[in-house]
Amino acid sequence: MNSPRGEITLDRSETSLRGVEAPRDQWRTFIEDSELRALIGTALSNNTELKSAMARIDAAKARARAAAGAALPTVEAAGGVVKSRSGRLIDDDYSDTGKNWNAGFQAAWELDLWGKIRSEKGAALHRLLASQEAERLVRSTLVAEVAGAYYELKALDSTHAVLARTAKLQEEAVASARAQLEAGKVTVLAVQQFEAQLKNIEARKLETSRMMVEQEGILRLLCGEGPGTVKRSKVAIEDAKLPRVAWQVSSDRVENRPDVMAAAHELEAAKADAHAAKTAFYPTVTIDGMLGLQAFRASKLIDSRSTASSIGGGIVAPLINRGALKAEYAEANAAQLEALHGYHQALLDGYVEAHHQMANLRWLDKMKQAKAEESELLNSSAATAGELFHSGRGEYLEVLTARQSALEADLEKIEIRMREFQASVNLYRALGGG
Repeated sequence: MNSPRGEITLDRSETSLRGVEAPRDQWRTFIEDSELRALIGTALSNNTELKSAMARIDAAKARARAAAGAALPTVEAAGGVVKSRSGRLIDDDYSDTGKNWNAGFQAAWELDLWGKIRSEKGAALHRLLASQEAERLVRSTLVAEVAGAYYELKALDSTHAVLARTAKLQEEAVASARAQLEAGKVTVLAVQQFEAQLKNIEARKLETSRMMVEQEGILRLLCGEGPGTVKRSKVAIEDAKLPRVAWQVSSDRVENRPDVMAAAHELEAAKADAHAAKTAFYPTVTIDGMLGLQAFRASKLIDSRSTASSIGGGIVAPLINRGALKAEYAEANAAQLEALHGYHQALLDGYVEAHHQMANLRWLDKMKQAKAEESELLNSSAATAGELFHSGRGEYLEVLTARQSALEADLEKIEIRMREFQASVNLYRALGGG
């Protein structure tokens, strides 16, 4: 909202931070797989991006301390000597030269009558809080990326197992086709078709093995480690439990997202910057003082009569350079408006992302049930076709078609299950890692 003077004013409710910061180890209640927990712990310890975010927090803390220190008086130790010569007085030949030695303490204090220093301190504090939320965003994103990569690797494990099981069944089918060829019940074409299908399955199994090695490399890279194998749970992804995450979106959950919290703190910092820029139009009041020693010779500084002190004040107000001050104030207000839009956009993005992932989970659950029924029917059909062919009452094309359909259904079932895990991980991230 704009005031008549062009200043942006905001209700506190627009930037209220009603969410409670999620604990740093909240992911431990979300993840039950012990092997995945170990991987996430390693990633959080080794990840360079997270270390950079923590370094940015340290820098923001230093800036906040510096801003807080500006509200205190400055006291400095000072010493020196001044050589002076007086001007001509009455006689052209008259002049006086001398030295003035001094040592002591000087103090200065700017009175924060208009809240400029408080605003600068508040801006620095909110930027510190924003940097902490940015670190939490990196942390929750890293947890989600490691979990997503792990579940993809588990899906590849299941895919490889399905292909291996299907290859074994196909080998039995090839042997049966050769036996029937010798008995004159089928032609060599049937044997070739079975063998070709077996080769196709073996090639897909090899490709899956390659993808597993590649996925292990991706996962170890996220953990800050070099190439190698990744230890994972022996429970197949089809039988594993989904990560525990609330299937409900509330305003508190979305407002607790680190990107939303960071945007809210940036908005508060921009408000403080605007107020500090406004105070530049007002007079600056300072108090100065000195306590020390003064003498015309250095040796006299230790004399008790050399003690000197002074105290005074001053006021300075801008007169000519107000155009530049107005430009800085307008820039601060524009930055505040930009931060407000950024905060509202972060809220909108949070709600949309969370609702999208929840819808994914609901639809994937229904798809999983339908695909499980389809897989069961197709595997039963493939088994029946194999028995009929083995007994000489079925065609080899029926076996090939049924087995291929059953294989594809099994692989699609694994993919849907992996997408369920991925959606759960994405929902965890969409709700701010809490």
